[in-house]
Amino acid sequence: MEPTREQFHLRRIAELENENAELRRQNAALREQNARLTDRVSELTAQVATLTEQNAALHDQVANLIEQVAALSRNSSNSSKPPSSDIVKPPKPNNTNAGVPVTHNLTPLPLRLRARLLRSQRAKAEQGLRMVEQRRGVPVT
Repeated sequence: MEPTREQFHLRRIAELENENAELRRQNAALREQNARLTDRVSELTAQVATLTEQNAALHDQVANLIEQVAALSRNSSNSSKPPSSDIVKPPKPNNTNAGVPVTHNLTPLPLRLRARLLRSQRAKAEQGLRMVEQRRGVPVT
């Protein structure tokens, strides 16, 4: 037996009221989320303003330091200053012992030479490992 027209409409009204209640719950949750996000945006906006001010101050500081370096690096050979205004640096002490060979070089090698040296050292190490393995009877891979 089919429901009457009135029963159909009453059932439909109940469905719509349930749907409306669910939509109201979702709307409330979205409003809460929106409020939290709005607060977070306010916090981040304040943080951006602070960082922008700090950035500007740092740019000014860098500009001042660049000017100081430029002023300190000027001398009579690269400016119109007289030679008497040059800062005279005392000579560096001679720390090398006569007759003692230098065992290290503190100047870094260029990358290409460093790579070649490392490849050569690796090849020698692998060759030595193969020789040891052959003496022990370990199969060479």
